[in-house]
Amino acid sequence: MGGSQALAQKPDESEMLLQKLLDKEMSGTLEPSLSRPEIYLHIGEQVKKVEDGPLSSFKAASNSPEGVKQLNESEGNCLLYVKTEESPDKIRILAKLNGFEKGTIDIFVTSSEFSIKGFEARQIRGKTQKQELMSAQKDTAFERTFSLPHHVETKSARAVFHGGEIEVLLPKQNKPGEAM
Repeated sequence: MGGSQALAQKPDESEMLLQKLLDKEMSGTLEPSLSRPEIYLHIGEQVKKVEDGPLSSFKAASNSPEGVKQLNESEGNCLLYVKTEESPDKIRILAKLNGFEKGTIDIFVTSSEFSIKGFEARQIRGKTQKQELMSAQKDTAFERTFSLPHHVETKSARAVFHGGEIEVLLPKQNKPGEAM
């Protein structure tokens, strides 16, 4: 019985490997993935896949330095950072994803509301010295919903993905009585 008690006190090799894998994942020392999330824009019953493309040359209505502030890595350690800008005829929403490389992101737009939801499940794998395969799973999820400052034309909404940022352009609805 004394020998089995000594074995129980030694850390299991598989537990140590899983902890090392998780530590590497959390510290960002694992090699970055070349993949990107699957992104979908939902407008009513219509669903469009968001493709890669250049960001627009959008000009905000405000000339203040706050309106021109760029998204960057120093915006805290949040997973999702969302910024809105307005011009006289459009609303631009920029969503910056930090560390979200795979998974699915769904963007829902109505005439008065914007919602972004994402889920990512990553599996971390490695082998012990005894060639045992070990793995751990890391799940990440987010959701953010807010009201838009103006009603928008949902049929003309478009979105692109570029360098970890999602840009959604929403044309504003014309006021009743205005020419379209």
